[in-house]
Amino acid sequence: MSIAALIVAAGRGTRAGGETPKQYHALGDRTVIYHTITNLLANTDIREIWVAIHRDDLELFTEATRNIDDARFMGHIIGGTTRSDTVRIGLESITCEYVLIHDGARPLLPIDALSRVIDQMLISGAAFCALPITDAIWAVSDGRAQSAQPRDTFWRAQTPQAFNTAEILAAHRATDKPADDDVAIARRAGIDVTVVLGSERNIKITHAGDFALAEKLLRE
Repeated sequence: MSIAALIVAAGRGTRAGGETPKQYHALGDRTVIYHTITNLLANTDIREIWVAIHRDDLELFTEATRNIDDARFMGHIIGGTTRSDTVRIGLESITCEYVLIHDGARPLLPIDALSRVIDQMLISGAAFCALPITDAIWAVSDGRAQSAQPRDTFWRAQTPQAFNTAEILAAHRATDKPADDDVAIARRAGIDVTVVLGSERNIKITHAGDFALAEKLLRE
């Protein structure tokens, strides 16, 4: 058994504001991407870690990761024009049997959530972190509530999303339709994916206000 991690960090992050992509913003005394990488390195089952970056960000990436001294950190891969392209290109470079695909803008992944998704992947072949929805769910049209939805069947997807590398690579090669995440790509190819409990701490930095929340969680 061998496990790799592919961090997807080639996006521009325009909703977060600023001229610098959000994965290179400061978080505490490091950067977002630094924390994302080192959280994955905390699990000793992971044999290698790759980061897929935008071709314009090589200098930013090099500076952000220069203090990471771990042989399992393999460095960067230049991503594609879309998230799906970037993941497929990254998967082409991975030789491990299993892969964890993780958002570069999720810098606070707890070790217990990471361990849960790895353990379930080894049992069922594919797994992902998510959180059950506890609020009431309504379908809305033109700003008006239309119908209540059964909240017990809906979960908020997070990453990591974990797969057999050959299977998820084949799934990516088999489609050119856009998808929100890799579970969608897997399901399109008929791969069963098991949900495991994620963490409220495992936030994805999307908007400018998310940095303040991430700083608060980091201090805690």
